[in-house]
Amino acid sequence: MLRFVDVSNNNGPNVDFAKIKADGAVGVYLKVTEGLSFVDPDYEANYAKAKAAGLKVGGYHFGHPKNNAVAEERFFLSHLRIEKGDLLPALDLEETDGMIAARVSSYGSAFINGLKVKFGNAVLYSGQSFMKSNGLVGLPARKWLADYGAHPVLHWDAWQYTDGQPQYGAPIDKLDTSFMVSLSLFVYGASPIKLVSAHVKKHAVRSAYLTKFGLVVLRNSKLFNWLKRNRFRLIGR
Repeated sequence: MLRFVDVSNNNGPNVDFAKIKADGAVGVYLKVTEGLSFVDPDYEANYAKAKAAGLKVGGYHFGHPKNNAVAEERFFLSHLRIEKGDLLPALDLEETDGMIAARVSSYGSAFINGLKVKFGNAVLYSGQSFMKSNGLVGLPARKWLADYGAHPVLHWDAWQYTDGQPQYGAPIDKLDTSFMVSLSLFVYGASPIKLVSAHVKKHAVRSAYLTKFGLVVLRNSKLFNWLKRNRFRLIGR
């Protein structure tokens, strides 16, 4: 199976991505945002360095179910960098914020389904006990499970088997390391779509075409070109 790591501001600004690649990892997930206001200060630099090292790169958001899922997703996407060949965006969901299981489940469902509308699929990262106790097992996403004691019982597409791989990062702050079943399950493929942000000027097309998560438009279609000519803000791919 293929190995990849995940990196956040907790690892500092000097992660050696070239060494990670040389040691056999195929990719890295980078923390992008958390909640409604935190942006990882190392994300932009890490994205550039990881890409330069030849790694597949993905971004993740650390979720807080006490907040509105759609608002958090929009915040995440406003900072996420993603292009063809990168890894699918991921939701890191491991905190309840004191919310009941039904609230955690509905938050996770709204966030994941929003990403699926935009990217065709998404990744949910969590511990398997957290997934089971908060009704997340059935969410339609690639499952990235954290379990350091034994092989996970639940179905998984990726398994974070250690929170400290000795050869990666600084000795005092080792990197989380995971296996993935197949790279093809996680790569964001070519897609002939663009997305129109919900934050657009008022126009008749808004009520006719926009949905809760934004409009899916064929690239270079008549509607796509019309929207661009009329200065609608386009996001995504």
